[in-house]
Amino acid sequence: MDLASPGRPQLLPGAAAPRPAIRLFANDFLERLTRLSVVTLVLVWVPLFSLSLVAGLWLGHYSWLQSLVIIVAGALWWTLFEYLAHRFFFHLDRWWPQSERLTFLFHGCHHVDPQDASRNVMPLVTTVPLFAANLAILLLLFGQTLALALNGAIGLTYVAYDTIHYVCHQCRPRGRVGRYIRAHHLIHHFRNDAANFGVSSPLWDWVFGTRAVR
Repeated sequence: MDLASPGRPQLLPGAAAPRPAIRLFANDFLERLTRLSVVTLVLVWVPLFSLSLVAGLWLGHYSWLQSLVIIVAGALWWTLFEYLAHRFFFHLDRWWPQSERLTFLFHGCHHVDPQDASRNVMPLVTTVPLFAANLAILLLLFGQTLALALNGAIGLTYVAYDTIHYVCHQCRPRGRVGRYIRAHHLIHHFRNDAANFGVSSPLWDWVFGTRAVR
């Protein structure tokens, strides 16, 4: 066990997951809603977000440069949202101790058992309403074509984020970039959970001064 986070024992990388796995609900149906495989993640979201992106760019008749700007803007938006949500919402108990039980349900359980593959990606019960609200807000702000394009770009970046997160815990990347991203995230789990909140990118940890290297 690693006691990097007070009161929150964590399994070291490569250690066997506890048996039985951590349950959040006694009811089997509710428990199933808290889990998702990385294959289901890809099969559900990649076609939907790809269609949204292509439809928005095609209907909007955007130039190649405009399309690139939209895609980059969507990617930056997700990485910023990912950082802020992880820092201030997933670790809400740091700011508001009374929320400890709530934060355990949506994130603390992952810190206790980060090797549980079915909780390395966000369940549909969370992401469906999240992206429905995201699309509704984009439609109100930007109109149909730009909203669809941005929704697709944001969503595909989300899929990359969750896939990267899965790989960080379940695989050992061989490439230099992959090893760096994995090390960056595992520092958050096993050394300092008050740092390294970005998963798909360390960009916003650099910007906001929360990057730790050891």
